[in-house]
Amino acid sequence: VRKNHTTWDKGIITQSGTNITFTPADGNPFASNGWGYFIQNHINACTTQDDWAYSTSTNKITVYSTTSPTNCKASAVSTLFSSNGYNVTIDGIDFTGSNDFAINIKNGSIATVKNCNLSANGSVGIYTQNNPAVTIEANTLKTTYNVAMIVQTCTNAIIRSNTLDTVGVLGQGSGTEVTNRLDYFAIGIWDASTSALCELNSIKNIGFNGINFYYSNSLTIQKNFIQYHNLYKGDGAGIYTYVAGAGTFT
Repeated sequence: VRKNHTTWDKGIITQSGTNITFTPADGNPFASNGWGYFIQNHINACTTQDDWAYSTSTNKITVYSTTSPTNCKASAVSTLFSSNGYNVTIDGIDFTGSNDFAINIKNGSIATVKNCNLSANGSVGIYTQNNPAVTIEANTLKTTYNVAMIVQTCTNAIIRSNTLDTVGVLGQGSGTEVTNRLDYFAIGIWDASTSALCELNSIKNIGFNGINFYYSNSLTIQKNFIQYHNLYKGDGAGIYTYVAGAGTFT
């Protein structure tokens, strides 16, 4: 259900006759009439090629297909790579099919992710938190269902020459403890990520903001190519920020 300009929510419904009762998942109270909704994850909603639904009562996946499906894959892993408190370099590895994070790196010193291909990740492609030397460079992220990458509380981070395509797929993403709702942005630079550099990235087909930055000083965001953003949400931008009364930032 689309609650307002900036919020899509996804939850369980019950039906009685023509009445539908919806239990919100994200707790956002600012729902408005007239923004619309659709129903998914039910066998009767599978009407076009490759539509699918999962039944928790039978533990079966139903796929709508005009031919017998082949090479079907379903992710069963929350996080493909996780590190907490270590120096990390990831170079030239493909990551496909996480439910929550493809790469999650926290509380180390050096965190480098380069020359990697990430695809079909359920919520977040690359997440780094509290690492003072972060480099995310020359990676390709294709079809990330919620958010492509977040750099949080990482001073002097470098986000350079990455290709991000199709971020935030309507109705298919999931939230995590980092993004507890369907945010649909490509790059987030957050929370005291002082002197971060974000440049030469190609960003296109994005559900919400191309680049957003919050609560950080002395950022440089330059020479990025951003095309087709705000596909599913309004009140956003190719490059977006706000402070929400949290102080003054430069």
